[in-house]
Amino acid sequence: MTIDIRVYQEQKCFHHFCEESSTRGSIVLIIVVSYSKMVKKKIDNRIRTLIENAVATNHRSFFVVVGDNGKDQVPNLHYILSKSVVKARPSVLWCYKKELSFSKYKQKKMKMKERMKANGTSSTNSEDPFDVFISTTNIRYSYYSETHKILGNTFGMLVLQDFEAITPNLLARTIETVEGGGLVVLLLRTMTSLKQLYTMAMDVHSRFREDDEKNNVVNRFNERFLLSLAKCNQCLVMDDELNILPISTSSRTIVPVSAPETNEESELRDFKQSVRDTDVAGELIEATRSLDQAQAVLQFIDAISEKTLRSTVTLTAGRGRGKSCCTRTGDCRCRRIWLFQHFPELVVIDEAAAIPLPYVRSLLGPYLVFLSSTINGYEGTGRSLSLKLIRQLREQSGTNAVNNTAVSTGRILREIQLNQPIRYAANDPIESWLNNLLCLDATVSQSQKVGSKGCPHPSSCQLYYVNRDTLFSYHKASEAFLQRLVALFVASHYKNTPNDLLLMADSPDHHLFILLGPMDQQSDDGLPEILCAVQVSLEGEIAREAIMNSIKKGYQASGDLIPWTLTQQFQDEDFPRLSGARIVRIATHPDYQKMGYGSKTLELLTQYYQGEIPTVDAEDDGDEDEEDSKPTADESSGNLQSEVIRPKKNLPPLLYKLTERKPELLHYMGVSYGVTKALYQFWSRAKYLPVYIRLTTNDITGEHTCIMLRELKSDQSNVSASDNWLFSFYQDFRKRFINLLGYEFRSFESALALQILQDVQSQTQPTTATLTNSELELSLSSYDIKRLESFANNIVDFNVIIDMLPTIGKLLFRGQINDVRNNISNLQTAVLLAMSLQHKTVDQLAQELGLQLNQIHSLFAQTIRKVHQTIRDIRERAIEERLPKPKIKSVRTGQLSSFKGDIDAADDGDISMIPIAENLDDELEKGAKEVKAKLAAKALEDDKDLAQYLVQGDDEEWNKALKSGKIPNSVSIKSQKRKQDSDDEADAKPSKKEKPTKNIKRPNLPTTQQKKNFNNKSKSPSKSTMTKSKK
Repeated sequence: MTIDIRVYQEQKCFHHFCEESSTRGSIVLIIVVSYSKMVKKKIDNRIRTLIENAVATNHRSFFVVVGDNGKDQVPNLHYILSKSVVKARPSVLWCYKKELSFSKYKQKKMKMKERMKANGTSSTNSEDPFDVFISTTNIRYSYYSETHKILGNTFGMLVLQDFEAITPNLLARTIETVEGGGLVVLLLRTMTSLKQLYTMAMDVHSRFREDDEKNNVVNRFNERFLLSLAKCNQCLVMDDELNILPISTSSRTIVPVSAPETNEESELRDFKQSVRDTDVAGELIEATRSLDQAQAVLQFIDAISEKTLRSTVTLTAGRGRGKSCCTRTGDCRCRRIWLFQHFPELVVIDEAAAIPLPYVRSLLGPYLVFLSSTINGYEGTGRSLSLKLIRQLREQSGTNAVNNTAVSTGRILREIQLNQPIRYAANDPIESWLNNLLCLDATVSQSQKVGSKGCPHPSSCQLYYVNRDTLFSYHKASEAFLQRLVALFVASHYKNTPNDLLLMADSPDHHLFILLGPMDQQSDDGLPEILCAVQVSLEGEIAREAIMNSIKKGYQASGDLIPWTLTQQFQDEDFPRLSGARIVRIATHPDYQKMGYGSKTLELLTQYYQGEIPTVDAEDDGDEDEEDSKPTADESSGNLQSEVIRPKKNLPPLLYKLTERKPELLHYMGVSYGVTKALYQFWSRAKYLPVYIRLTTNDITGEHTCIMLRELKSDQSNVSASDNWLFSFYQDFRKRFINLLGYEFRSFESALALQILQDVQSQTQPTTATLTNSELELSLSSYDIKRLESFANNIVDFNVIIDMLPTIGKLLFRGQINDVRNNISNLQTAVLLAMSLQHKTVDQLAQELGLQLNQIHSLFAQTIRKVHQTIRDIRERAIEERLPKPKIKSVRTGQLSSFKGDIDAADDGDISMIPIAENLDDELEKGAKEVKAKLAAKALEDDKDLAQYLVQGDDEEWNKALKSGKIPNSVSIKSQKRKQDSDDEADAKPSKKEKPTKNIKRPNLPTTQQKKNFNNKSKSPSKSTMTKSKK
């Protein structure tokens, strides 16, 4: 019999040993030692000092724990924090990807403890400190995908695990919920070197293009993130045994500090004391937490007390400044308390940055408006709001931002800003680190060239390619350049998020170009001033199998926005196989806008990708430097306790000339943006054609997404010019757009819709054939044309022809009646488009165009008259084609031929018309005589024997013979019978066998009455001759 004596530090190991020993039947002496009593280690004083300093200064601190057992150190850090603060135990927010490495259910843990006590296997000293921490601390667990629900909440400690699932948006969203004096703990898995983060596969990388051959992702963002931690004074990087790593160079200077003395608290106390006796205001200001907040409340009260319905008060601040108690982007926690039906006198718009701008504009009306918004933070919509909406309010109110004066004709605008944080003290190091890392507070500086050195001419500017390895290397100069570049994008009209920075840094298909002036015109800090910046994403070249899956099954891979969208719309198999470049964003410096720099940038970029800019001493590709920048195995391997993380050296230049880099082979360039009148005009001027407009509006901007393309002509392109695929897409888009103008696109301004339908770029392409009369009859009946004629003649009202307007609009804008388009003004065209295709009323159109109702009716009537005239011309031409052609005579040959065209257009005047020498009556009488002669000749031909009985002589000879008035016995009339008989004998002599015909005795001459009767019956020769023969 054996006796085993073992000492266990953990209770779970003890249970495992009991299961093994029970099968061997041995006697076991077990000594269980409490983990809390046995394992005691003196931690580094800098950890406690950093936490206590953060509590004293009301700032936050950051801890990075490397190792799989890092979660076991969370209770220790929370214990130090609990002992440092003079309040209740801090609450904890624990964020994770999918699964926790422990059970978070307290009831399950309590049942397990009760079972252990019942079995006699539990003791007070054997409890796991982590379980005690879980059961005694207020912890809120949240998936990373549900972190939007935590907005507006405040926590004392934040724990982030599953680093591969963290994105810049999640960092900014979660860290901003930690209060002053709190902790941010980032848990990393076990690694031999921190440089392994450079090659870690992040979940966000799966959203890039799925191309195995080209998907060489470089983790530039992780490298910059790690280098920024070394520069943060409130950050410590440790292993899972709380040993501080050498990367935390700033930790060497950590010394205890006392609570700083500030005048803000005393000023806030005095301000509250001064307004304490004031009704309403005293109670509200007593609840404020900062001096800025108290002054803002007082200004709101002043705006209400003025009792004016044309005031707008805007409150802008960063996150955590106390501008609202219910700031959140979703409505998951909002409830409707009261619903009023009367007209409001006050409208409060909270967190306007999360509301689409068109909706915010529609909420502004003849009442008092309070508007609050975030100008920076985890979302970039606040900056867009401040640039668009507040600028518009300034223009409408005529407010001078300097002296806050307003003219009496517009709305009164008051602008309030909050700078002092509420959650933590001012100048928080973690807030500064986060703003610098994610470029959240990047602002465009005032240009030094405007007004002093002058602006360079666009023709003297050059386009440069930006090397991203150097840009995100965290060098001092590159950081300053990156802040300027991101500030330019933020200041543009695009919505920006911190995730855009990661996409710009890591995506292998994204490239950056900037437009700079002459190098002799640099700024004072030595960095060139960016006039315009462009971010380009390469798309296309999709495998045929993936294309067929998309068409048949509806599957779409990540990336390739334009190819997948157009494949779905046109069901085309060939377009996704082409290579293209999508302009993700283009931004011009605010001081240089509308000076031609944006157009010059697009022109140079198009020339670059078309191969019109020769490359001199160019390398194969700029990506070679990016591949060389990846850490090797030797660099990735190392010891956590000895390695030093520093920015890389010997980096390539930050900027490349276009002649120093070989361009990619592309077939087209495209852009996807929220369509507006100004933006469409800009892209149309750059020779881009629209091919798609989304029916539904964007959730953020409230605008319809528009895709425009421009075909690139390159000698190396394998697409022939005869394909003309872009114009085919454009023609199909025009047809769809015309049919959809009465539906989702009815909200478009008539000027914008007219711009889209004006095919300026397709004038060189074959146009639609002119409308024929047969096609016209299929569209409009004869009754429709009569109604149209009556309206053109001011006989009937507008309502009589309102059902014909869609047909007329489609005929006009499809190019079938171009004569009307060429003879009416743009204003008349816009009126007809709005009333025929968009189905807008006259009142709506008058309000949109700013015209009177009678002016709209006048413009519409003029247009309809020209439409009717064009339709009448088409019908007249059809009738003219059915009439016999007039005769023409050639001047040179004298021959007659049918008229087949315009005489004035003939060459050398070779033809001329024969003038008519007689009037219509003479021509008709002459024609009647010819018909009578033909009928008489035909009668004689039918019966030749009657010819010998024909009475000779005309009216003149008979009148001369009967001049005496008496009826003579004989009348002498000159006859040609003898001559006729001689001619007959000469033509055909009878043969010898034939007997000669006997002469017939001439009958007596008819009397006068008989002659009259004979002349009256001469109209029908056949009958008269038959009657004569019978007699």
